[in-house]
Amino acid sequence: MLMMRFQSLYSGVITISQPLDYDDPAIPHFWILKIRAYDNDRVHSTTGTLTVILQDVNDNPPQCTQDRYVIELPENPLETRLVSLICTDKDGTDPNNNITYHLIVDKFSNEIFTLTNNEIKPCDPLSCQLSVTLATIICSYHVS
Repeated sequence: MLMMRFQSLYSGVITISQPLDYDDPAIPHFWILKIRAYDNDRVHSTTGTLTVILQDVNDNPPQCTQDRYVIELPENPLETRLVSLICTDKDGTDPNNNITYHLIVDKFSNEIFTLTNNEIKPCDPLSCQLSVTLATIICSYHVS
């Protein structure tokens, strides 16, 4: 286990000696520190406990398993799932690791495809006569 070093140089201010990342599995999410305070001539002292809790922040973007999808469609695939997007987020806790999807489409694609959660489906039956290059971009992003 990774040992964290906390420092206090006679000022009462406690600092850390290295960066912390909640998403690093080697770093614990909390520490319990025992503290002793002395008077000026170190004759009298008292002790206490300080619990340090590391909080997760939304510092990682979503990552998808593929950057680009190319699919060939059969004619009339209504309600057929064309693709399921698989994206993850390295942030450790909710809501920082929640992902939502958004379909950015050109004027033709908007009436042809639908995106629900992470699944893309056709809105209506497709015909062989449809011969259009569709520009469709899918974005995944944090919900927070």
